[in-house]
Amino acid sequence: MLIVLFLAFTLTVKWNIPTFSMILIGSVLCGLVVIGYKTKFSAAILTILLMMHNVFTNHYWTYKSADNRRDYLRYEFFQTLSIVGGLLLIVNTGAGELSIDEKKKVY
Repeated sequence: MLIVLFLAFTLTVKWNIPTFSMILIGSVLCGLVVIGYKTKFSAAILTILLMMHNVFTNHYWTYKSADNRRDYLRYEFFQTLSIVGGLLLIVNTGAGELSIDEKKKVY
């Protein structure tokens, strides 16, 4: 589900060259998380990438409380922060018993 959230996140951003490169790298890392190859490393890189993007894009704290954009950006900030939290859970626990990383431990 975290991967679906990340892919939905990619559909809501404005497309430019830095965002495109982030989405490309993020998609490759999401694929690695899905198949369970180098899962902890991929999730850690995704966490850093997404958190940096979140801080620079959804900076709701720079708007006054009367501004309507503040509420929207705060919603986007915490929604993206929930994805970051899920990725940190993957970094902590790993991919699980059906992953490629776990199969490599058996052989």
